[in-house]
Amino acid sequence: MKNQILVLNCGSSSVKADLFLMENGDPHEKNIDWQRLAKFRAERISKNGSKLSFSITGKDKQVIEQEFKTHEEAIEKITNLLDENLLFNPETRFAIGHRVVHGGEKINNPVKIDDQSQKIIEDCIEFAPLHNPANLKGISFCKNKYGVDQVGVFDTAFHSTIPAEAYSYGIPQQLVQKYQIRRYGFHGTSHEYVAQVVAHNLDMDFHSFSAITLHLGNGASVCAIKDGKSIETSMGYTPLEGLMMGTRCGDLDPAIVFLLQEKEGLSTDEIDLLLNKQSGLKGICGSNDMRDILQRCENNDKLAILARDAFVHRIRRYLGAYVAEIPNCNAIIFTGGIGENSAKIRELVCKDLSHLGINLDLDKNNTRPLGADFQISQKSSSVKIFAQPTDEELMIAQKTIEVLLNK
Repeated sequence: MKNQILVLNCGSSSVKADLFLMENGDPHEKNIDWQRLAKFRAERISKNGSKLSFSITGKDKQVIEQEFKTHEEAIEKITNLLDENLLFNPETRFAIGHRVVHGGEKINNPVKIDDQSQKIIEDCIEFAPLHNPANLKGISFCKNKYGVDQVGVFDTAFHSTIPAEAYSYGIPQQLVQKYQIRRYGFHGTSHEYVAQVVAHNLDMDFHSFSAITLHLGNGASVCAIKDGKSIETSMGYTPLEGLMMGTRCGDLDPAIVFLLQEKEGLSTDEIDLLLNKQSGLKGICGSNDMRDILQRCENNDKLAILARDAFVHRIRRYLGAYVAEIPNCNAIIFTGGIGENSAKIRELVCKDLSHLGINLDLDKNNTRPLGADFQISQKSSSVKIFAQPTDEELMIAQKTIEVLLNK
């Protein structure tokens, strides 16, 4: 029985790949138990210091220092390792699930990859220029190497329930319709996953569960979830809007773009590069790694402190706005590399919010085991606070099966 799912998540400069086993051996069963057989993480693709770390069940974790000039080189190395370890071979492979960032207005759910859906992903490159091209590289590589069904799971899909008043921009409607301009939102797979896990941990029906999820990493976004549905999110037409991020500016007065064009003589491509890859935390203090920034803050580095505080301020501003949209919020959930692992950032975000029913337990926050599901709020907190690891790859595997079995 073919019972393995390969999940591929190609980022702008990274490739994540996880191989899952459906342990009950029958993909047509309604309840599937999942086991992760292998995990691969290729980082800094096309940059100095690229490497691949991986772990295979029953073996020690390994790290390979290797230059990967392209995503295809990293994927080829990963698939070669799968072959060497007799994993995902024709006797066991069932399907491949891909994380895709943008599906535009035409794709609101996970879909089987065919010529039509692949063309839509290509058409949406203008919406997500850092990510959709990488997603397409993974799809094309797997299409050539493996003869199995592929499914695209879209970052934008979970946010398709956002109401018109929340996704609309105040520009002429003829332009909106002509260019499909609206708030799409991203990180949807992560927001949905952590919300489902926390709802389960609180023994609540997800369709009656409301929360504010904070996906904080090099890319960062906030999502307001009401009765299991996304009703608002900070990222917009592209992943550039919203929170200040590692290298992305987040919310910006559009007049600044005109100023830079006029005063600095910057082209459209140069402004795109500036706002997407040279701004945010990196633009303020020269680093987009929050671990480095927090270390510099301890040494009283003024620019690092400014970057940290500006990052936190933007989060708190969105948090307050979303509390207004969800008066009976059950939980605030931190996830992503920073949200899961930085006790300091969680502390600063939750500071002095008792008037909103948000009371962080500092001892729990500081002693939370890394990688653990953990409630970090005080007993008196009417809004529960969680540090919850995300698992987009597992969610993609689950949705891949749902699509192929029409569940």
